[in-house]
Amino acid sequence: MQIPQETIERILASTNIVQLISPLIPLERIGTAFKAKCPFHHEEMPSFTVSPTRQTFHCFGCGRYGNAIGFIMEYENLSFEDAIKKLAAGANLSMMEASDLPSHPGNMTAPFHIRPLRPDEWDEVARLIHHSTNSWYRKNLNREIFGPDPLACRVFPEIYEALDPGCCLVAEDATGKLVGSCFYHPRETHWALGIMNATPESRGAANALLKEIIRLADNAGLPLRLVSSACNLDSFSLYSKAGFVPVRIYQDMILSVPEIGLDPATEPTRVRRVRPATMDDLPAIVALEEEISGIRREKDHRFFLENRHGVWTTLVIERPEGLDGFLTSIAHPGSRMLGPGVSRDTETALALLWSQLDRAHRGSTPVWLAPADATELVHACYRWGAKNCELHLAQTRGGSQRHSGIIFPTFMPETA
Repeated sequence: MQIPQETIERILASTNIVQLISPLIPLERIGTAFKAKCPFHHEEMPSFTVSPTRQTFHCFGCGRYGNAIGFIMEYENLSFEDAIKKLAAGANLSMMEASDLPSHPGNMTAPFHIRPLRPDEWDEVARLIHHSTNSWYRKNLNREIFGPDPLACRVFPEIYEALDPGCCLVAEDATGKLVGSCFYHPRETHWALGIMNATPESRGAANALLKEIIRLADNAGLPLRLVSSACNLDSFSLYSKAGFVPVRIYQDMILSVPEIGLDPATEPTRVRRVRPATMDDLPAIVALEEEISGIRREKDHRFFLENRHGVWTTLVIERPEGLDGFLTSIAHPGSRMLGPGVSRDTETALALLWSQLDRAHRGSTPVWLAPADATELVHACYRWGAKNCELHLAQTRGGSQRHSGIIFPTFMPETA
């Protein structure tokens, strides 16, 4: 059933999310909001918040976020359509079946139906990411970014749903076909816009997804950040029209690391001080990133250090006063990338880069984003044999703090 956006909005407007949730879990009023222990994961202290003004819920522990529809889908394990029907019955509203509406798409309130991703759609989203991304790269840059197996792109829903459950929106066309997807990451200081994909034939799907995520971020009162290709002028225009402003330029660099490792003659001076990070380093890692880049996202770094998927490596350099830098990387068939990470200076950044390549990526060709204005760092990478493959822009909507030191953003998960 294709449910018109007008019907969805009427049902949401007639549903009080506090009255919906309070019979199911005990809520305690804290100021203008309500708090409780999250019903979706075990926790000792309550981090589940319900906002009556925004009509949303958000758990700062597991990351689940949404409106009344999203809550009832998750809590009662319902499909989107069944959740809509349940809320409509509770609000004493009648549902309009799709067959009762004019069939011409121009008569619909919106050409796309935006809803949360379902767990049984991971393979479909993986194929969508693989197809839409490779199609654009073949057409515009004469190459493909992903290998031949579309299901290697399951790394995106696998990692993102483990990190931020329920934080992916998909777009369906009038026939119910899934034509777009976008992940997002609510954090303490900002929201990060994740990988955005839409089929080449679906004009407007990316814009519809972006508008909904902007609405959610604006409701949360936090800036939205992303890293986007400077070569894709279509996406640049999409983000620019939505109010995003480029704040930094990054060079995408790749290097085929020999099976035996990097040439010891190219080893930077501080490599011997690099060591694997432990969970004891978490507070210092979080504090250093906030000091250098102005963002805070403890959950991401805890996720990397726990490494339940066995694909993450985090390295640090420390001094008596604390950390000078850290760098994480992922080694997965669907993604081999260095980042995120920050360093106080170029010497520290080079030692971390070299160590990640030599320790975690032998026999592969990882990518990393080097600040375009970090000339000394970029030229050192060239001496190792690195090559440029693309340019990316760090963009923000809603303001960005000044930064210091060296920042390595990433696509897994996205950060700017």
